[in-house]
Amino acid sequence: MTDDKSRLFVLWTGPITAFVVFLLFAPVAVALLLPAIQSVRETRQRDRTAHNLRQLGLALANYQETRVTSSSNAPADALLPADRPMNEPASQP
Repeated sequence: MTDDKSRLFVLWTGPITAFVVFLLFAPVAVALLLPAIQSVRETRQRDRTAHNLRQLGLALANYQETRVTSSSNAPADALLPADRPMNEPASQP
């Protein structure tokens, strides 16, 4: 009779032991994965920032090409719109 009880105890402790081992090693696995996940996030953010800066540069170049006069003798004129001279004030509504 004790043999049957001990066999039943072994059957019950198998899943319990596996669950306890899982509870002990799960935080270790998470702790090992967190730096890798953080590194991937930082790389993605850096790539996204570089892409946004590239898009901003292209937009500025496009704006300058289509809307701004290109004056080789006056670098200050490079950012003025073509329809407004440098010494003329902006029109107010």
